Amino acid sequence: MPTQRILLLKKYMEPDTKKELNKISGQIENLSTFMRKNVALKLDLKEMEDRLPSKEDFNKLVTSVDSYAKQSKDYYQEVTVLVAKVSRMETWIKVAATKLGVEYKV
Repeated sequence: MPTQRILLLKKYMEPDTKKELNKISGQIENLSTFMRKNVALKLDLKEMEDRLPSKEDFNKLVTSVDSYAKQSKDYYQEVTVLVAKVSRMETWIKVAATKLGVEYKV
């Protein structure tokens, strides 16, 4: 019964009122289309959340980075020690070469 009343009302509406009603109806349709395309639903958000890395994944990454940083630090320390050792040996060789009367060329 309400649908019949609306149709009857539209039949007797002024032309300007019909234009305004059609204009508003078009705007509502545009808004509805925009919202369907651009507004995320809870389901969409849940799917995006499922694709994000978990805290466990992040912790594994941090552990890996920490391990690599430790290896780099250890390597740097070893190289520093080796450079100092080679420098001392070269100094000793120069002194020994001078005392033995041997020419030392670098």
